Amino acid sequence: HVLWTPWLAIGVVVALVLVAPNVWWQARHGWAQLEFASSLRNYEQTPITIPAQLFLLSAGAIVAVPGIRWLFRDQAGTRYQFLLVALGAVLILVLATGGKPYYTAAILPTFVAVGAVALSNSRGWILPAAILVLGVLSAPYATPVLPLGITRSMLAMNPELGEMLGWESFAHQIAALHREHPDAGIVTANYSEAGSIELLAPELPQPASGHNSYWDWGPPAGSPHEVIAITRDHAGLIRAFQHVARLSTVHTPGGVQNMENGTPIWLATGPRTPWPELWRSLRRV
Repeated sequence: HVLWTPWLAIGVVVALVLVAPNVWWQARHGWAQLEFASSLRNYEQTPITIPAQLFLLSAGAIVAVPGIRWLFRDQAGTRYQFLLVALGAVLILVLATGGKPYYTAAILPTFVAVGAVALSNSRGWILPAAILVLGVLSAPYATPVLPLGITRSMLAMNPELGEMLGWESFAHQIAALHREHPDAGIVTANYSEAGSIELLAPELPQPASGHNSYWDWGPPAGSPHEVIAITRDHAGLIRAFQHVARLSTVHTPGGVQNMENGTPIWLATGPRTPWPELWRSLRRV
Protein backbone atom coordinates (compact mmCIF):
# COMPACT_ATOMS: atom_id res chain seq x y z
CA HIS A 1 0.00 0.00 0.00
CA VAL A 2 2.75 2.45 0.93
CA LEU A 3 4.51 1.91 -2.39
CA TRP A 4 1.48 3.28 -4.22
CA THR A 5 1.42 6.61 -2.37
CA PRO A 6 3.25 9.84 -3.30
CA TRP A 7 5.65 9.15 -0.43
CA LEU A 8 7.60 6.70 -2.57
CA ALA A 9 8.34 9.36 -5.17
CA ILE A 10 9.18 11.89 -2.46
CA GLY A 11 11.55 9.40 -0.84
CA VAL A 12 13.27 8.71 -4.15
CA VAL A 13 13.77 12.44 -4.76
CA VAL A 14 15.18 12.98 -1.27
CA ALA A 15 17.53 10.00 -1.68
CA LEU A 16 18.77 11.32 -5.04
CA VAL A 17 19.44 14.76 -3.56
CA LEU A 18 21.39 13.22 -0.68
CA VAL A 19 23.48 10.92 -2.87
CA ALA A 20 24.10 13.39 -5.72
CA PRO A 21 27.26 14.99 -4.21
CA ASN A 22 28.79 11.54 -3.70
CA VAL A 23 27.97 10.45 -7.25
CA TRP A 24 29.45 13.71 -8.58
CA TRP A 25 32.67 13.14 -6.62
CA GLN A 26 32.88 9.51 -7.72
CA ALA A 27 32.43 10.47 -11.39
CA ARG A 28 35.23 13.04 -11.12
CA HIS A 29 37.59 10.55 -9.47
CA GLY A 30 37.21 7.49 -11.67
CA TRP A 31 34.50 5.77 -9.59
CA ALA A 32 36.92 5.02 -6.79
CA GLN A 33 34.25 3.29 -4.69
CA LEU A 34 33.76 0.59 -7.34
CA GLU A 35 37.50 -0.06 -7.43
CA PHE A 36 37.62 -0.15 -3.64
CA ALA A 37 34.65 -2.50 -3.33
CA SER A 38 36.05 -4.92 -5.89
CA SER A 39 39.29 -5.21 -3.92
CA LEU A 40 37.35 -6.18 -0.76
CA ARG A 41 34.94 -8.65 -2.34
CA ASN A 42 35.08 -11.96 -0.48
CA TYR A 43 32.32 -14.51 -1.02
CA GLU A 44 33.91 -16.94 1.45
CA GLN A 45 32.22 -14.94 4.23
CA THR A 46 28.80 -14.99 2.55
CA PRO A 47 27.49 -18.13 4.37
CA ILE A 48 27.99 -16.51 7.78
CA THR A 49 26.54 -13.09 6.91
CA ILE A 50 23.00 -13.74 8.13
CA PRO A 51 23.86 -15.60 11.37
CA ALA A 52 26.51 -12.96 12.03
CA GLN A 53 23.76 -10.39 12.49
CA LEU A 54 22.89 -11.92 15.86
CA PHE A 55 26.55 -11.79 16.81
CA LEU A 56 26.71 -8.12 15.83
CA LEU A 57 23.60 -7.32 17.83
CA SER A 58 25.05 -9.13 20.83
CA ALA A 59 22.88 -8.43 23.89
CA GLY A 60 20.73 -6.19 21.72
CA ALA A 61 19.38 -9.32 20.02
CA ILE A 62 17.27 -9.98 23.13
CA VAL A 63 15.39 -6.80 22.27
CA ALA A 64 15.71 -6.75 18.47
CA VAL A 65 14.22 -10.19 17.82
CA PRO A 66 10.92 -9.40 19.62
CA GLY A 67 10.97 -6.09 17.75
CA ILE A 68 11.10 -7.86 14.37
CA ARG A 69 8.28 -10.17 15.48
CA TRP A 70 6.28 -7.08 16.51
CA LEU A 71 6.70 -5.58 13.04
CA PHE A 72 5.30 -8.76 11.49
CA ARG A 73 2.44 -9.53 13.88
CA ASP A 74 1.29 -6.45 15.76
CA GLN A 75 -1.14 -4.05 14.13
CA ALA A 76 0.73 -1.12 15.61
CA GLY A 77 3.94 -2.28 13.97
CA THR A 78 2.65 -2.69 10.43
CA ARG A 79 3.16 0.98 9.56
CA TYR A 80 6.89 0.50 10.23
CA GLN A 81 7.33 -2.59 8.11
CA PHE A 82 9.36 -0.54 5.64
CA LEU A 83 12.22 -1.11 8.09
CA LEU A 84 12.08 -4.81 7.26
CA VAL A 85 12.29 -3.93 3.57
CA ALA A 86 15.33 -1.78 4.31
CA LEU A 87 16.99 -4.58 6.29
CA GLY A 88 16.30 -7.08 3.54
CA ALA A 89 17.71 -4.74 0.90
CA VAL A 90 20.90 -4.16 2.89
CA LEU A 91 21.38 -7.89 3.49
CA ILE A 92 20.83 -8.71 -0.19
CA LEU A 93 23.31 -6.01 -1.22
CA VAL A 94 25.98 -7.31 1.17
CA LEU A 95 25.41 -10.92 0.08
CA ALA A 96 25.44 -10.06 -3.62
CA THR A 97 28.61 -8.00 -3.47
CA GLY A 98 30.62 -10.28 -1.18
CA GLY A 99 30.82 -7.63 1.53
CA LYS A 100 31.86 -8.25 5.09
CA PRO A 101 29.07 -9.33 7.47
CA TYR A 102 29.46 -6.22 9.62
CA TYR A 103 28.63 -3.90 6.70
CA THR A 104 25.02 -4.17 7.86
CA ALA A 105 25.85 -2.78 11.31
CA ALA A 106 24.54 0.72 10.62
CA ILE A 107 20.93 -0.46 10.30
CA LEU A 108 20.85 -2.94 13.20
CA PRO A 109 20.38 -0.44 16.08
CA THR A 110 17.07 0.51 14.42
CA PHE A 111 15.68 -2.87 15.39
CA VAL A 112 16.91 -2.53 18.95
CA ALA A 113 14.83 0.68 19.08
CA VAL A 114 11.85 -1.16 17.57
CA GLY A 115 12.22 -3.89 20.16
CA ALA A 116 12.28 -1.30 22.93
CA VAL A 117 8.90 -0.06 21.72
CA ALA A 118 7.57 -3.61 21.41
CA LEU A 119 8.67 -4.44 24.97
CA SER A 120 7.79 -1.09 26.51
CA ASN A 121 5.08 -2.66 28.66
CA SER A 122 7.37 -5.35 30.04
CA ARG A 123 7.94 -5.34 33.78
CA GLY A 124 10.32 -7.11 36.11
CA TRP A 125 14.04 -7.64 36.32
CA ILE A 126 14.54 -10.73 34.15
CA LEU A 127 14.84 -8.92 30.80
CA PRO A 128 17.31 -6.23 32.02
CA ALA A 129 19.33 -8.90 33.82
CA ALA A 130 19.48 -11.09 30.70
CA ILE A 131 20.66 -8.13 28.61
CA LEU A 132 23.32 -7.26 31.17
CA VAL A 133 24.61 -10.84 31.49
CA LEU A 134 24.72 -11.46 27.75
CA GLY A 135 26.39 -8.09 27.21
CA VAL A 136 29.14 -8.90 29.69
CA LEU A 137 29.65 -12.40 28.26
CA SER A 138 29.79 -11.23 24.65
CA ALA A 139 31.97 -8.14 25.18
CA PRO A 140 35.27 -10.09 24.91
CA TYR A 141 34.22 -11.27 21.45
CA ALA A 142 33.77 -7.68 20.28
CA THR A 143 36.76 -5.96 21.86
CA PRO A 144 39.97 -7.31 23.45
CA VAL A 145 39.22 -6.74 27.14
CA LEU A 146 40.61 -10.06 28.44
CA PRO A 147 44.27 -11.13 28.82
CA LEU A 148 46.10 -11.61 25.54
CA GLY A 149 46.30 -15.40 25.80
CA ILE A 150 42.52 -15.73 26.16
CA THR A 151 41.82 -13.19 23.44
CA ARG A 152 44.07 -15.09 21.04
CA SER A 153 41.89 -18.18 21.48
CA MET A 154 38.84 -16.15 20.41
CA LEU A 155 40.19 -15.14 17.01
CA ALA A 156 38.46 -18.07 15.33
CA MET A 157 35.11 -16.55 16.34
CA ASN A 158 36.04 -12.96 15.46
CA PRO A 159 39.25 -12.48 13.45
CA GLU A 160 38.82 -8.71 13.69
CA LEU A 161 39.96 -8.93 17.32
CA GLY A 162 43.46 -9.54 16.06
CA GLU A 163 43.41 -6.24 14.16
CA MET A 164 42.79 -4.39 17.44
CA LEU A 165 45.97 -5.65 19.09
CA GLY A 166 49.59 -4.57 19.01
CA TRP A 167 49.27 -0.99 17.84
CA GLU A 168 51.07 0.56 20.80
CA SER A 169 54.10 -1.69 20.37
CA PHE A 170 54.03 -1.10 16.61
CA ALA A 171 54.09 2.69 17.06
CA HIS A 172 56.88 2.45 19.64
CA GLN A 173 58.91 0.24 17.29
CA ILE A 174 58.63 2.76 14.46
CA ALA A 175 59.49 5.60 16.83
CA ALA A 176 62.66 3.77 17.96
CA LEU A 177 63.73 3.19 14.36
CA HIS A 178 63.06 6.80 13.47
CA ARG A 179 65.38 7.95 16.26
CA GLU A 180 68.13 6.03 14.45
CA HIS A 181 67.16 7.67 11.12
CA PRO A 182 65.80 11.10 12.11
CA ASP A 183 65.76 12.50 8.57
CA ALA A 184 63.66 9.68 7.14
CA GLY A 185 60.04 9.98 6.16
CA ILE A 186 57.57 7.23 7.02
CA VAL A 187 55.56 5.27 4.45
CA THR A 188 53.17 2.49 5.46
CA ALA A 189 51.38 -0.25 3.55
CA ASN A 190 47.92 0.61 4.85
CA TYR A 191 45.89 3.29 6.58
CA SER A 192 45.74 1.34 9.85
CA GLU A 193 49.50 1.52 10.24
CA ALA A 194 49.62 5.18 9.23
CA GLY A 195 46.76 6.07 11.56
CA SER A 196 48.26 4.28 14.54
CA ILE A 197 51.57 6.11 14.11
CA GLU A 198 49.80 9.44 13.78
CA LEU A 199 47.73 8.80 16.91
CA LEU A 200 50.16 6.94 19.17
CA ALA A 201 53.46 8.52 18.13
CA PRO A 202 52.55 12.15 17.35
CA GLU A 203 56.16 13.24 17.75
CA LEU A 204 57.03 11.50 14.48
CA PRO A 205 56.67 13.06 11.03
CA GLN A 206 53.26 12.75 9.44
CA PRO A 207 53.16 9.18 8.05
CA ALA A 208 52.20 8.68 4.41
CA SER A 209 50.43 5.75 2.82
CA GLY A 210 49.32 4.96 -0.70
CA HIS A 211 46.40 2.93 0.66
CA ASN A 212 42.88 3.99 -0.32
CA SER A 213 42.05 7.65 0.37
CA TYR A 214 45.09 8.04 2.65
CA TRP A 215 46.93 8.44 -0.65
CA ASP A 216 45.16 11.78 -1.11
CA TRP A 217 47.15 13.24 1.80
CA GLY A 218 50.19 13.04 -0.42
CA PRO A 219 53.78 11.82 -0.06
CA PRO A 220 56.02 12.33 2.98
CA ALA A 221 56.54 16.02 3.68
CA GLY A 222 59.75 17.58 2.45
CA SER A 223 60.42 14.99 -0.28
CA PRO A 224 62.87 13.03 1.91
CA HIS A 225 65.86 11.22 0.46
CA GLU A 226 65.08 8.15 2.57
CA VAL A 227 61.99 6.63 4.16
CA ILE A 228 61.16 4.01 6.73
CA ALA A 229 58.80 1.75 4.79
CA ILE A 230 56.49 -0.82 6.39
CA THR A 231 55.48 -3.21 3.64
CA ARG A 232 55.68 -6.78 2.35
CA ASP A 233 56.17 -5.48 -1.20
CA HIS A 234 59.96 -5.65 -1.39
CA ALA A 235 59.90 -5.78 -5.19
CA GLY A 236 57.88 -2.57 -5.29
CA LEU A 237 60.43 -0.81 -3.09
CA ILE A 238 63.27 -1.96 -5.34
CA ARG A 239 61.47 -0.45 -8.32
CA ALA A 240 60.91 2.83 -6.48
CA PHE A 241 64.22 3.32 -4.62
CA GLN A 242 67.89 2.88 -5.44
CA HIS A 243 68.80 1.12 -2.20
CA VAL A 244 66.60 -0.92 0.15
CA ALA A 245 67.80 -2.45 3.42
CA ARG A 246 65.79 -4.36 5.99
CA LEU A 247 65.71 -2.73 9.41
CA SER A 248 63.37 -4.93 11.43
CA THR A 249 60.13 -6.91 11.45
CA VAL A 250 56.77 -6.21 13.05
CA HIS A 251 55.95 -8.71 15.80
CA THR A 252 52.51 -8.47 17.33
CA PRO A 253 52.64 -9.17 21.10
CA GLY A 254 51.76 -12.72 22.01
CA GLY A 255 52.31 -13.94 18.46
CA VAL A 256 48.80 -12.89 17.46
CA GLN A 257 48.33 -13.53 13.76
CA ASN A 258 47.01 -10.37 12.18
CA MET A 259 47.74 -8.37 9.03
CA GLU A 260 50.75 -6.63 10.59
CA ASN A 261 52.51 -9.55 12.26
CA GLY A 262 55.63 -10.49 10.29
CA THR A 263 55.62 -7.39 8.09
CA PRO A 264 59.17 -6.27 7.21
CA ILE A 265 60.36 -2.74 7.97
CA TRP A 266 62.78 -1.27 5.44
CA LEU A 267 65.01 1.72 4.99
CA ALA A 268 64.53 2.83 1.38
CA THR A 269 67.00 5.40 0.08
CA GLY A 270 67.25 7.41 -3.12
CA PRO A 271 63.90 7.73 -4.91
CA ARG A 272 64.36 6.77 -8.57
CA THR A 273 61.90 9.46 -9.71
CA PRO A 274 60.67 12.78 -8.25
CA TRP A 275 58.23 12.29 -5.38
CA PRO A 276 55.11 13.52 -7.27
CA GLU A 277 55.70 10.90 -9.97
CA LEU A 278 56.74 8.24 -7.46
CA TRP A 279 53.65 8.85 -5.35
CA ARG A 280 51.33 8.18 -8.27
CA SER A 281 52.91 4.76 -8.68
CA LEU A 282 52.43 3.89 -4.97
CA ARG A 283 48.66 4.27 -4.95
CA ARG A 284 46.81 1.05 -4.06
CA VAL A 285 43.41 -0.12 -2.80
